[in-house]
Amino acid sequence: MCLEQEINCALGYSFKVLKQGTRQVRKGGETEKNMEWIEKIYPRYKFNKDKNGNSIYGLLVVELQKRQ
Repeated sequence: MCLEQEINCALGYSFKVLKQGTRQVRKGGETEKNMEWIEKIYPRYKFNKDKNGNSIYGLLVVELQKRQ
């Protein structure tokens, strides 16, 4: 099930993606320290690697609206 289906079905929201991009995980930062925990809690979420071997993640800015 994709994110859109989860939001629509489980939570009753419609959404629009306003912006999307990719961010590098900062070495020594909190995200890097918690990557194992993040992948355990969200098993379908996967960090990727860029061409230099740095961990990266996708970022979405969304607008949610409760369906009537």
